[in-house]
Amino acid sequence: MKRNILIAGVAGIVLLGGAVGAGAFDDRAENTAPAAKKTENTISMEKAEEIAVKEAGGTVEKVEYDKDDSRENYEVELRSEDGNDDTDVKIDAVTGEVISIDRDDDDDNDDNKSNVQNTEIKLSKDDVIAIAVKETPGKVVEFEFDRDDLVYELEVKTDKSEVDYEIDANTGKILEKDTDDDQD
Repeated sequence: MKRNILIAGVAGIVLLGGAVGAGAFDDRAENTAPAAKKTENTISMEKAEEIAVKEAGGTVEKVEYDKDDSRENYEVELRSEDGNDDTDVKIDAVTGEVISIDRDDDDDNDDNKSNVQNTEIKLSKDDVIAIAVKETPGKVVEFEFDRDDLVYELEVKTDKSEVDYEIDANTGKILEKDTDDDQD
């Protein structure tokens, strides 16, 4: 009889401990999920680009929204007008303050790169964004120009999904479209 009571007591403690542990796990998941999302009081991607170009000069190659250490920011990659330098500008996505500027000289002078840089691109960034947003109405949250392949790479975020595009810089043809449902 004592043995049955002991077994029932241990089983009860195990069940209670499991329920408390599961509840703690669920609470952590709820508290961390919203933190990864972009808040409403952030500056626009376009405003971040303006700030970066004003501060460092050049042409926008890539823009990416990021959140690290509870701080929302944009990372804007610029290419100098002569095509020889890369500059990364990190901007606070709430205040618009420039957090850092990192300049990198491209001293590798391979002939393939110089030929690509001299190739005329027919479509502007705005043209390509219009193509992507027409296909998937939403907000462009990442943008990059791949100089080697002459394609624009974009990410459009909707309420229900994130859609990645690769679009030909001269024809506007959608080369790749990858949808990731935001149902996680």
